[in-house]
Amino acid sequence: MNTGNAFFGYVEPRAPGNLHHAPVPAVLDSIQLDSPTSTLICFAAGPNGLLAAAGKTGAAFLGELYNAAALRRELEVGADTPPERLLLLAFERWSVHCLERLDGICALACWQAGTLYLYRDASSARNLYYATPPAGGIAFATDLDRLFELPGIERRIARRSLHEYLRLLDISAPNTRYEGVSALEAGHVLSWSPGPRHTEP
Repeated sequence: MNTGNAFFGYVEPRAPGNLHHAPVPAVLDSIQLDSPTSTLICFAAGPNGLLAAAGKTGAAFLGELYNAAALRRELEVGADTPPERLLLLAFERWSVHCLERLDGICALACWQAGTLYLYRDASSARNLYYATPPAGGIAFATDLDRLFELPGIERRIARRSLHEYLRLLDISAPNTRYEGVSALEAGHVLSWSPGPRHTEP
């Protein structure tokens, strides 16, 4: 059983018969948030996979914030406010622009107003993967093994990436060794909502 630190989850379009009701993995915490068009289900595993939710906004965090004290002062919250709660409040105040204020080594996911934001800091110390299930929506995880625990995500070797590895002894993001699975590039944010997805540095 996978017991490493991670967060992972998926967003499904809200349509009759579309929810998979997959078995809940071995986790420490989970959240479910609904919008008129989609449902987010997110899990945290290990003591450092952190989740927070309030109203219709949710955040998942893995890593370390170096400027947490400065963010707490800006947001006027107590010194004991944990990073996942801090990120939730930052998204509520500044939306996706709060990512410009972050200094640290981290990967995070935030769900706000029916849009999912995935972010990986520029250090590339934390991984963040995503894939599109056949039924629609999006799945994401900081650990590849955890990604394949989610409904509709199959483990199939990508021949093209295998060739890349044999030539260069490395596979560069957004490619991974699995078909249909992408790695978010370091320093980028991906926004997803029903319709086209967008990835920006």
